Amino acid sequence: MLDVDPGCLGMRGLTRDQWGQILLGDVIVEINGQTVRNEDDFAYVLEQHSAGDTVKVTTVRDNEIQDYEIRLLAHHSP
Repeated sequence: MLDVDPGCLGMRGLTRDQWGQILLGDVIVEINGQTVRNEDDFAYVLEQHSAGDTVKVTTVRDNEIQDYEIRLLAHHSP
């Protein structure tokens, strides 16, 4: 994820296409009503939850606010 400009505080998701070019995604601005401005905020909010919890994630895409209910999964390293 990338920090975004101060005009739109939040975390922007990203992926890479088949040629390695960065594709920017939605800007995460809140999780369960808590503001997400950067990676520290993102980590702090998620550390308050466990695998299996469902959280409300608020994003901005093309200047439109969208809400999602997302169930958290455990990350297992290979």
